[in-house]
Amino acid sequence: VAVAKAAFLVNFAVSSRRADASAYDKGDPLPDAAVQKLWNTRLGVFSVENDGFDAVRREIVQLITADRTLGASFVRLSFHSSGTYDKFTRSGGSSKGTVRFQDELSHEANAGLQKILPILEKVKGRHPIISYADLYTLAGAVSVEALGGPRILWKGG
Repeated sequence: VAVAKAAFLVNFAVSSRRADASAYDKGDPLPDAAVQKLWNTRLGVFSVENDGFDAVRREIVQLITADRTLGASFVRLSFHSSGTYDKFTRSGGSSKGTVRFQDELSHEANAGLQKILPILEKVKGRHPIISYADLYTLAGAVSVEALGGPRILWKGG
């Protein structure tokens, strides 16, 4: 549910900002001042969470500031990675990050996700302590906030 709300909010935030961001509508990188402002607003979140994933968050924000279209893709990956969770049987969901395997990627609903997996694979390579499931859901949560949406509470594991 939180991921579905996040996807809606990202879509709303991105579409409602288009008029304000006319110079950057084509996914151009944000200017250095905007990157610094975005990063400064996130520092409080990092100091509070201090959960060992701050460097991963920082790298995800840097990716999004370099190419804002990645944010929506990360939210979509997070949604498709988690969307099969069954609360009653406690099965499915993002466990083990299986969305990266061909069996799941070949599902029609997951079309296009294979294009962003190599980007997050590089992040995973630099931060091997984070699981694939956590990486995919964290990327979605960070993206919502980085694109102007609300803070999504996230916990690894």
